[in-house]
Formats: sequence, structure tokens, C-alpha cells
Amino acid sequence: MGRYYHITSKNNLDSIMENGLVPQFGFLSDMMLECAPAVYLFKELEEVSYAMENWFGTNIRYVYDEKNLILLAVDLPDDAKIEERFGWEAVSYRRIPGSCISVIDFPEKQPEVT
Repeated sequence: MGRYYHITSKNNLDSIMENGLVPQFGFLSDMMLECAPAVYLFKELEEVSYAMENWFGTNIRYVYDEKNLILLAVDLPDDAKIEERFGWEAVSYRRIPGSCISVIDFPEKQPEVT
């Protein structure tokens, strides 16, 4: 299926590696009035960068210290069932096993153009 990306707190890593990414309602899903528990994934690293520099980075600070965030690479098998939305987001309504997950570095911030 391919590689996707998920941002979370370092504090969640042990649980994620043991139990996987479990569909749930989080802070942002509550804000967006989502209807079902889910795991939210970014489709591209560029979208991770954009989100962290804009809407996600602005809102996540209410839940987590930005210095405590980690980026997970999620390598989904071909038979995984996901819903792609908005051109940049993928949603899984099923648990994603820890065996599909690894920690990677956040992309480098792009210098501002002046």
C-alpha cells in the first residue's frame, strides 16, 4: 500500500509499539467533529512539514509540548483498508500493528524566502 506518516508524543511510543496505532478520538478530531474513532495519517513528508508549520503545529501545542513530538513512518501492507481524504490525509478505522511502525526524523524546516 505504501508509506504514511503520523505525529504523536514520545510518551505514546511504548504503547504504540506494543498495541499499534489504535483508532480513537483525539483533540483535533474532536475539533473537526469527526464521526468515528480513527488513526489519521499524512500521505507525504511535505504535508507533515506544512502541517507542523501551520495548522497542526498551532493546535497541537494545546495538547503536547512540540519538543516532545515524534514522527512515525507507517508502512501499510497492500491489503490495508484506508480512506484518502482532502488530497493529503489518509484515515484508518482499524488498528495499525506496531510491526508496521518506525520512528523517523522530522523533515528539515525550509528556510523562509525573503
